[in-house]
Amino acid sequence: MKQTGSILVVDDDENIRLALDLALRSLGHNVLLTSDGNEAIELFSQNHHLSLIFLDLMMPNISGAQFRERQKKDPRYLSVPTVIISANENVNEVAKQLGVQEVLKKPININQLKKIVEKYC
Repeated sequence: MKQTGSILVVDDDENIRLALDLALRSLGHNVLLTSDGNEAIELFSQNHHLSLIFLDLMMPNISGAQFRERQKKDPRYLSVPTVIISANENVNEVAKQLGVQEVLKKPININQLKKIVEKYC
């Protein structure tokens, strides 16, 4: 079942965050932006209803993998579809290990972004 909550973007690159924010808002979605895993975990504590998470792997403080492990332990957010966004050449292997639903490679293809959002939101 598709959900209608906010889309969370977790990426330490401000340009990526802003580009995703613009693209997702132009598609009519509410977007929450964070620059690291700590901020994203703080958003969890605020009980936001999330439909989708876009998650960078390489971030300061808490990496995308560490964030994902915490996400999987929180029953409120365990079922929220998560998309890894990364330029890492091994991203598909990492995504399988983390149990995420999708991978969006950097540089981001806007058509692929739209397809992912339409699938889950």
